[in-house]
Amino acid sequence: MIKLQPFKVEDYETVKAWWESYGIHPLDISILPATSACAWHTNEDGIETMVAAAWVYLDNSVGFSCLAWPVTDPDARSLVKFKAINQITDFLAKHVSEDLGYGLMLTFSSVESISSLMERKGFQTFDRDVTFLAKGIKCHH
Repeated sequence: MIKLQPFKVEDYETVKAWWESYGIHPLDISILPATSACAWHTNEDGIETMVAAAWVYLDNSVGFSCLAWPVTDPDARSLVKFKAINQITDFLAKHVSEDLGYGLMLTFSSVESISSLMERKGFQTFDRDVTFLAKGIKCHH
């Protein structure tokens, strides 16, 4: 069984370790948006563990959102990871469109299985040869 709940600060160290295990530079918790979901799986013995997480950035001027940084527990079974990311995506897409009124959701992934899942969910691939770049900037007030 999988249940969803928002990402909490205490989940960060787990997610950070997952990113590191995949060779992904961990994001600072300060840039993870509040619109989020974590999937928790209950095994046959009744033990509940977090198995996946994702976040959604929301544009403040147009109905554009970005499902970002989907990540799974590298030690979880493949079927559990698939179900978790599937449920997170469905939940966040529905929440962002129905509750918040956003009409477009973008996502990105370097993991082929996640990309394939997103395509099956109706996301269209625009480019497979993109370099993802980021720069820290300092705000001067």
